[in-house]
Amino acid sequence: MRRHKRIWIVLAVSVILFLNVLGVYLLGQPKPILKRAAVCVVETIGTRAATKIKPQITELINVMGLSYIERYGLEHVDKPEERDDEQVLQRIAELAKQYELVKQINEQPELYSMEMLKNLANNPEMAAYVIGSVVADGSAKGGFTDEELTEEYPLLLQFDPRWGYFEYGGKEMGLSGCGPTCLSMVVLALTDYEEVTPDKIAKYSTEKKYYVEGVGTAWKLMDEAPLLYGLTVEHPAMKEESMKAALDKGKILICSVRKGVFTSEGHFIVIYGYDDTGFKVNDPKCVARSRKTWQFSEFGKQLKRIWAIGAENQKNS
Repeated sequence: MRRHKRIWIVLAVSVILFLNVLGVYLLGQPKPILKRAAVCVVETIGTRAATKIKPQITELINVMGLSYIERYGLEHVDKPEERDDEQVLQRIAELAKQYELVKQINEQPELYSMEMLKNLANNPEMAAYVIGSVVADGSAKGGFTDEELTEEYPLLLQFDPRWGYFEYGGKEMGLSGCGPTCLSMVVLALTDYEEVTPDKIAKYSTEKKYYVEGVGTAWKLMDEAPLLYGLTVEHPAMKEESMKAALDKGKILICSVRKGVFTSEGHFIVIYGYDDTGFKVNDPKCVARSRKTWQFSEFGKQLKRIWAIGAENQKNS
């Protein structure tokens, strides 16, 4: 058995070396087939065995442009719930039966803060992020990808390792940074400012004292920060027709929501459009909830405040 594992590791290393050499000769955008090959290495030998060559695999996946969303996003995540510590551990034990990364966490839950585990219990997409928290140094690493810069409405995750461990409000942004991440998505979509990563907005919010301990990001950030980028801010009524009217004018909505389908506490989400099936949402804390459309009847009563943010020109010159 051990011999077989060693053989797989040797094969994996060989594949990585081959792909790295091949990558040197491939110019332009990352090639999807190579991105998939990198993932296959991990899936074939197993996550635990892959940790023996983790630095090389991590580098390869990054080089090939495989985003956190592509690697760890799920098609479905259950509705978030409030749980006490015991219930959190029970839930993680349940998720460990489905997800290999959660299984690793469940083997040594004492390595992680209870706040991390509570968030994981509500969203197994965060498993890789939670594992990374053990060695994270609190810094932000990296800006936007070419794909994010060209997408019309890019989805950014607050727990993306590029900025998810950056401190905001005394916690990691992956736990507390929904507000700055939403604003980052909106500014990126409406302007050409490439430095507005979530951590940069979180830093600005901290400097302006817009983070309220025990509450979260103050609404004042959404009222004032967009003006710095030449954007306009309005407050449409929390009604379906008012939201659609703002979207029809090319505006993007940031919504503050209370406990419900998106959160067990309080949260910010982005709404960027709608069709016959419902509103199109970018939830900074969940890929799965961003992949479906939402009827107003599902979340309307959970709305606390709406900001309709727009610009005369959708991109600054």
